[in-house]
Amino acid sequence: VNDIVVRGHYAYLATSDDAGELTIVDVANLAATPVKVDAPGSQDGLSLKLFGNTVYLGRAKGTAPQPDVLVVDITHPTAQIG
Repeated sequence: VNDIVVRGHYAYLATSDDAGELTIVDVANLAATPVKVDAPGSQDGLSLKLFGNTVYLGRAKGTAPQPDVLVVDITHPTAQIG
């Protein structure tokens, strides 16, 4: 885990997991399966910023066309995000 931001009942984790660079954990229900966002490319998730219903995942510098910042709508944090 490279960065953590907590808001309400959810913890948002920037990780080096290639299948879940952004992982969302429901801290009010730890038995629930975390939601993992698999960003394109293989860059690690390094940092997080939350503004409103949007999380910005900063990633290790990559090559085009993989973005260095992934923008994710978290209006429904536990929904499966593609």
